[in-house]
Amino acid sequence: MELSQLSTALLSTQVSALPAPLAGRLYLGLAWGLVLAVLALVLLRHRGLNPMGLQRWLPPLLLLCCLLPGGLSPAFWLGLAFRAPSGLLALLCAWVLLRYYRPQTPGASGFESLRFGTPALVLLGWALLLDTFALLPLSLYAWGFAPLTLGALVLLACLPWLLRGNATLSGLLVTALLLHVLMRLPSGNVWDAVLDPWFWLLLQVDWLRRHLRRSHA
Repeated sequence: MELSQLSTALLSTQVSALPAPLAGRLYLGLAWGLVLAVLALVLLRHRGLNPMGLQRWLPPLLLLCCLLPGGLSPAFWLGLAFRAPSGLLALLCAWVLLRYYRPQTPGASGFESLRFGTPALVLLGWALLLDTFALLPLSLYAWGFAPLTLGALVLLACLPWLLRGNATLSGLLVTALLLHVLMRLPSGNVWDAVLDPWFWLLLQVDWLRRHLRRSHA
């Protein structure tokens, strides 16, 4: 293959493989189930509520409810309104639940490990928002279908481990990208594998909360 043909293939955004319908439906239920399970767990722990071991059984119950078929599943309606969570958010929630139910699991806690990559993800979200309103000179979202973008993200995903020894964040990022490569989840676009609107807002709220806490310390 000539160099020009190789560069064209790496930069091409024209051919986009989408996830299989069954894989997409299963992912939608599982991802929203994980998000709702962690949300319930965080709220219960914040309020100090645990009647009859509620913190132990409510998150798995919510996860199972989201795996129900069709309109019986909360994930069905959440998917209609907000589409599917990003692969990174789903994996982060799975890691949080694993650390809660098995505290002896080695590695940093989910949200703590993510904070090294927060600035980059927040900036990416703002860039994609500007792209949504056609305020950038190029179509950034379309670049999410280019193989070169995927390769660059894989290299960047290794930086937390190489620079800070943060194997948890690198592992979550690489796994999210691997799901994208193998099954094109969640949408076929690599940006959706690492970021979604709600995740982006969560990152900014977490950064603002930590900044205010430091300023009042």
